[in-house]
Amino acid sequence: MPIDPEENTEEALPPGFDPIAYWLENKTKIIAFAALLIVGLVAFGAYQITTQQTMTASQNMFAEASKPDDFRQVIAKFPHSIAAGNSELMLASKLRDEKKYDDAIAALHEFINQFPEHPLASTGAFSLAATLEDQGKADEALDAYQQVATKYPSSYAAPIALIAQANLLKSKGKTDEAKRILENVATQYENSYIAQQAQAGLKSLHK
Repeated sequence: MPIDPEENTEEALPPGFDPIAYWLENKTKIIAFAALLIVGLVAFGAYQITTQQTMTASQNMFAEASKPDDFRQVIAKFPHSIAAGNSELMLASKLRDEKKYDDAIAALHEFINQFPEHPLASTGAFSLAATLEDQGKADEALDAYQQVATKYPSSYAAPIALIAQANLLKSKGKTDEAKRILENVATQYENSYIAQQAQAGLKSLHK
């Protein structure tokens, strides 16, 4: 049976409801609400545009950086951006190449503390361990490698950190501990390149 639009509209309205009277009585509130809604939408749109512009600017600045001071400028100008996190890593790498180990370690600690959810968080933790090892702080490096494997067990850095830990243990004459770690890696990452490296490490323990 066809529906009469006019009849349907009347049935949908409360008995005695007068839309004109409602508008006259509440028009100030309705206009104010509509104005707030528009302002909110404009502000949200402006925020999205600003966020996108900031992201683009930070990425461009990072792409052009090459020296430690360049990376420091990215960090200072865009402190909470992904580019700032990337810059902390690159800064640490540059400082490590210059054998400024304390400064590199400080940059890596800053990265780990400020960017725990960064896509390269495990890389930063591994870099810290490797820098400590380069500085000759074997015991601290061992702990740092173990933290990588414990905190980021599903990352690509975890098995590499375990192998690095085993190599350090071997250099300290702790072959039984090194063997246990390498056997676990070989079993856990069976039929992979990492497992091959672990097997090679096991063979070297007997030389």
